[in-house]
Amino acid sequence: MTTSYRCNTIHIESGREYPGEYLSTKNKKKIIPQEEIQIEFSYPIQNPAVFSFKNKNGFTLKEFWKAVNTGYLVIYSDEDETAPVKEVDIDRGMLYNRPKTEGKYGVWGHDLGDLILTGFEEVKPGVFHLDVES
Repeated sequence: MTTSYRCNTIHIESGREYPGEYLSTKNKKKIIPQEEIQIEFSYPIQNPAVFSFKNKNGFTLKEFWKAVNTGYLVIYSDEDETAPVKEVDIDRGMLYNRPKTEGKYGVWGHDLGDLILTGFEEVKPGVFHLDVES
């Protein structure tokens, strides 16, 4: 059984939340009871990744966002270290989107600063898929 969570739009890099009527990072209530979870990262990357996160007594939305932020920081850092041609060395010309790099994850289309979290789904107990937009 899948459980869906809709949250106010949260900027993944900074944690800035845009007010709305959904789950808020200001709420201190634990929304995920598990102390250890797995999060699947699949956008904007060609090679999805799954990372495990632990938090004593479960996760509030703010703690979940911190896990998402940490995962994306690892992905973008590893991508920069493993790509044969560095993203900063690629001439974007008139392109505003990030060109695809051929590192460990195959990041394409968007820089970390472009990404926002709008929700997530628990696809099986303790395993979450993200709703990320740009």
